[in-house]
Amino acid sequence: MIKSNIRYLMIIINFVLAYTHVYKNAVLKADVFSNKNVMEILVYSFVTIISIALALNEIISSVKGFNSDNINDVLSYTILALLISSVFSIFITNNTTNNMYDKSVLVLLINIMISVVLVPIYEEIVFRLAFYKLSSCILNISNNKMLLISINAILFSFLHLINFKDINWIQFIPYFGVYLVLGIATSYIYLKKDNIVSSILLHSFWNGFMYLGSLAVTLTRK
Repeated sequence: MIKSNIRYLMIIINFVLAYTHVYKNAVLKADVFSNKNVMEILVYSFVTIISIALALNEIISSVKGFNSDNINDVLSYTILALLISSVFSIFITNNTTNNMYDKSVLVLLINIMISVVLVPIYEEIVFRLAFYKLSSCILNISNNKMLLISINAILFSFLHLINFKDINWIQFIPYFGVYLVLGIATSYIYLKKDNIVSSILLHSFWNGFMYLGSLAVTLTRK
């Protein structure tokens, strides 16, 4: 138990270092990569690899326990999460994402790789696996799943939006709602199945559909 908690704590520390741009600033200071997009995907890859290494036992166990019931739940909850998220998305009227798509095909592919592959793996290991294991142990609330899901989803949403500098409070609410839905869906399926692969796949599918949907909307406006 102690060794596991140490691993979970190291996962959180790895997240904090990445979130506060310690890794990114170190790479910038070293001046190794002139291409910002290449640097971005390398930093994400580095952080994700560390997270996978620290959570390898749980990932292997989840892969072995993944079955058709998990697939059905992943698809069902992904669709439900997307439908609810789309309601909040209707109220997002600013163009904060437009510049994201005014890039080359290579940059788009890098963004998709980060959004659909690296981020879901990395964030699910942090927010679902490490967060739940540590909070259950420290706060002794493992039996209160609703409280765990609520705290996790709210924290997940705030940490995604805290760096948004060009949205006002009116825009903040629907953005918060979108991420809150994802946080609740991934938290619920993780606790229901006790399977980190399930939440990773749900997160990946959700990110993929949201990214492609935003891209389609942006392109139709041009």
